[in-house]
Amino acid sequence: MGRGICPLALLFVMFACSTTPRLPVAPPIESPADLIRRVTESTDSLHTARSRARVSLEIDDVRQKASSVLFYESPSELRMEINGTLGVNILSAKFWSDSLRVYLPGDKGYVDGPAGRVLYQITGMDLSFYDLPHILLGIPRLSPHDKQNIVAFNTTSNDYVLELMEGVLKRKIWVDRNTVTVRREDITGPHGRLLSRMTAGGHTKSGSVVLPGQTRIDQGGNHIEWKVESMSVNAGIDPSVFTLNMPKDVTRLE
Repeated sequence: MGRGICPLALLFVMFACSTTPRLPVAPPIESPADLIRRVTESTDSLHTARSRARVSLEIDDVRQKASSVLFYESPSELRMEINGTLGVNILSAKFWSDSLRVYLPGDKGYVDGPAGRVLYQITGMDLSFYDLPHILLGIPRLSPHDKQNIVAFNTTSNDYVLELMEGVLKRKIWVDRNTVTVRREDITGPHGRLLSRMTAGGHTKSGSVVLPGQTRIDQGGNHIEWKVESMSVNAGIDPSVFTLNMPKDVTRLE
């Protein structure tokens, strides 16, 4: 199975948002460690979420539009349904831990394995740079452990700018000074080659949870952009929605 099944690129559609008023201006940041703490605590209280989104994408010069529904339960269980413009199901997916299974009705089969590998196998986009499946909710990959990887910290008129080194990879993260939300992350490899860029905006707050309403990931000439239409946070979810239903005669695609 090659990279031709572009519909799975629509997996990156459900990065969350809420319908509450926009964020107030946040107090100043005191240090890089304080910045990381403030960014991560905005999603620490996220237990469940369900959302709907509109998606547009371009993979290998092919443009597509779709809609999606996502269900999430902390810490790492996520189910997603992707439908085409006529409401026809394109794919169903389930994440658990760092694994992913995707059912593709059009191919009468499924793909499963480590989440990053499955996503790359199907879309040609490397999402292993991010924290799967949480990047599908627009949650940046930051934790207190990242303090040891900090190599630079600067402040501009609009942003706090954090740089981290992870082996040969550099992560440069722009955090809005007013709202302390991640608005951009560049991941570069050796010689400064840009490997992936994530941009996010329209952050809003539901209770103590802050999530973006629109997100885009660019890798080379490929990109995915999505806008959340509705979101419900910490309202509880029926466990049955996490069951991935497939026909009995479905085959595993290689």
